[in-house]
Amino acid sequence: MVRAETNTGISQSKRQLKFAREELEQKQYEKALRSAESALRLDPSQVEAILLKALAHRGLRHFKQARLLADAYVEELGLDQLSEDDKKLLERIQGAALSRPRGKRSTAQPAEVYTQVVDPQPYRERVESALAEGRCAASISAAFELTTVAPDYADGWRLSGDAQRCANQLRLALLDYRHYLKLGGEEPTVLRLVERLSPRYGRLIVGVKAPGESKGDLTVRLNWGEEGSRYEPLPDGRWLFQDLPTDTAMELVVSGLGLKTTVLNIEPYAAGETREELIEPEWLGLVTINLVDFPAELASTLLITEDRELQVGPGAKIRVTAVGLSAIVQNEFGTSTTHLHVVPDQQVTFDPRLYLPSRLTVSGLPAGSAVNMTVQTDDGRTVPGYADLPAAQGRIDRDTGVRIAPPYSFNSIAGGTGTLQVDHPLLGERQVELVLEGGALNASVFDWQPLPGVEKVKQAYDSWQQAEARARRGVLRTAVLAGVSGAMAVLGTGLFVGAVAEQLVVDEALQRALEKSDPASLDSAAITQAMADHAAARQRRDGLGAASALSFAVTGLGVSLTVTSGRFAKQRLQSVGPWQPELVE
Repeated sequence: MVRAETNTGISQSKRQLKFAREELEQKQYEKALRSAESALRLDPSQVEAILLKALAHRGLRHFKQARLLADAYVEELGLDQLSEDDKKLLERIQGAALSRPRGKRSTAQPAEVYTQVVDPQPYRERVESALAEGRCAASISAAFELTTVAPDYADGWRLSGDAQRCANQLRLALLDYRHYLKLGGEEPTVLRLVERLSPRYGRLIVGVKAPGESKGDLTVRLNWGEEGSRYEPLPDGRWLFQDLPTDTAMELVVSGLGLKTTVLNIEPYAAGETREELIEPEWLGLVTINLVDFPAELASTLLITEDRELQVGPGAKIRVTAVGLSAIVQNEFGTSTTHLHVVPDQQVTFDPRLYLPSRLTVSGLPAGSAVNMTVQTDDGRTVPGYADLPAAQGRIDRDTGVRIAPPYSFNSIAGGTGTLQVDHPLLGERQVELVLEGGALNASVFDWQPLPGVEKVKQAYDSWQQAEARARRGVLRTAVLAGVSGAMAVLGTGLFVGAVAEQLVVDEALQRALEKSDPASLDSAAITQAMADHAAARQRRDGLGAASALSFAVTGLGVSLTVTSGRFAKQRLQSVGPWQPELVE
């Protein structure tokens, strides 16, 4: 009975794997993730499910989880046992050349957003099983899933710490153990582990002296490489960074409302070292931005300040740092950026409608052109645009041979007046004036006919047309010659058939002559007539045979001439080639 249930589980697991593969091909990543997870639960030996889960997580942009699963897959199979296809998939997931699993991973990718609410028990069992067998990468991967789907499950963080400790990632283990204690965990062994591990690392206490208006809006970060550290707020208003790596230079960044962002280099720590820093950022002042009221669907506005980005809507009123201020206005035609020159303690009215992006679609541009566009806005800004048009794309003008590119669109431009400068390596250059409406679709037709090099291209095009016409006439002559040869072959065949028929007549006349020569029925007149018929038939047969032979000889000559002429005509047509205006010299 147990064996039957086991076989059923394996069968169902393979079925779920099949579903997961199909769902991955259809980019149904959530479904593929569930199917692969089901396959792994039904049969933990289905190692392929780990790879399918990694691919599904990557599709969902859960990059860290995807990389951890990739490490677990390599650990399960062994690097030497991977197929070439597997290696390519894993390198795509990991974003680097494939190597043996490591516990430490970059944290530069976006934070995970995989927050399915699921039963944590299967993940817990998977972590415990991997730890019992010493499979560190598999335990780290499963622990990360566990803490992601159940972030408030304290034991998940304890197991995650155990998994990191398995891979000798002691600092990461310490961070997970601290999180376990923060969630209310009370395991005495964890407390002892924290006590043992803490002296290995450094501590930094940061105080910030800033005006009262910015105190409630401070941001303090400690970064090194692609990593950053968590902090704990202290009762006296300072920040505590603990469990800092040794032998690693760091960067302390302090920013806030009205403050100049301050960056302080932190020298590498020694084990157990504690430091204190007091930061006094420069005060830049504040300015109040008032957005005019306008239909929200017209555009969106993003304010960029010294230390942050703020999405603001119509009619908004907001205080921001008075230096380094710019606004990005976005609509269906792209984005436009304008720098706001403000004075501290002032109020500034900003109307996004004056900066609405536009689109300009230009037709008639010669293929292979370099197109420069410059627009001067009403407020004195200069908005540039540039395009390199492919030389071999577009239609051929039947009169001049000039290749005209498909219509080209410039996005994220502004309303105002400007110029369109077209430079072509063969046709020359020309500049035209533009008047553009802001926040709208503008269209323009470039008149390429006055370009100085058009006449040169037309002359080359006329010569090419004449050469192609001669080559095509040669092909036509070959076709006519082939038709004549075919007709002669038919005629020769007809004459040959006639000669064969006359041969039968000759044979019949000869037989009659022989019959008449029988002495029992001797008739001299009949014999004479039969012999005359035999002679006439033989003469006709010889004539038809000679005509047939001549016809076949002419046919053979015609075929030979056709082959030779056809080869020459084909070579000549190939030497002419298709019209390529970009090759004109």
